[in-house]
Amino acid sequence: MSATTIENARLVIAVGFDFEAEEDAEYLTPDTPDFWDYHERQYGGRRGIWRLLDVFSRYDVNATFFVCAALLKSYPQACREIEKGGYEIAAHTIHHEHLERLTPEAENEMFTYMQQMFGEFYGTAPVGFRTCFPSEHTLDFVADHGFYYDTTTRDDESPYRMHRPGRGSYIEIPRGFNGDAPWIGCPVGTPLHTGRYNAPAEVFNAWRDEFDWQYREGEREQKLLTLCLHPYNTGRPSRAKAVDNLLAHMTAHDGVYFATHLEVAQHYDRLSK
Repeated sequence: MSATTIENARLVIAVGFDFEAEEDAEYLTPDTPDFWDYHERQYGGRRGIWRLLDVFSRYDVNATFFVCAALLKSYPQACREIEKGGYEIAAHTIHHEHLERLTPEAENEMFTYMQQMFGEFYGTAPVGFRTCFPSEHTLDFVADHGFYYDTTTRDDESPYRMHRPGRGSYIEIPRGFNGDAPWIGCPVGTPLHTGRYNAPAEVFNAWRDEFDWQYREGEREQKLLTLCLHPYNTGRPSRAKAVDNLLAHMTAHDGVYFATHLEVAQHYDRLSK
């Protein structure tokens, strides 16, 4: 039986979807996005997001969607469906920008406009933030703009309080490398493509092993497992089936709680006081 609250869970699972679609194509070829790469990533908004929403709704488990603000305009129906499903919506920049390429002034403007876009679309701004390409100023701006939590770093498995001198603090939720990108690979035609895609069964085996080990350690103390998925990547049928198999495996264990990243941050905040 799954845990009924985050407090009594043996293993807390926080799934974070990076909903980027074609906005993610920029970082590989910023001037002229590769044709195949650009359209392959569009799959996330056209089809992948819907398939994964269906999978998660059938298991009635929670998740957080880190949304590029530009998708509020390009895929408004999908963004509304995320809200309708009761999932947490967090910020993932506007156009999946390389923040390390921006001036501090331009990066600050991005944060301001991003929050404005979410506020106009949903009626409220998100309290969580994630970027794949931070600058040396990014974590300061996270504090300046009042985010309750951030999940950009990859330096731990447990949340901690991030202090930014003279600017305040927030909860940092590190994310691991146990998502879909390292195993499934990059799209055909891109500089980072390795020449083969890992089979969904291989990806599932790695996910399952990660879960099983964390669940075992959870017998001694509560553990947190974060999983980062991309709709353009994992929304393909055979890959979505791997997610379905994983959820079936996870939900069959006692003491498992699926939390939003906000719940994780609030839980840690309570424990640390």
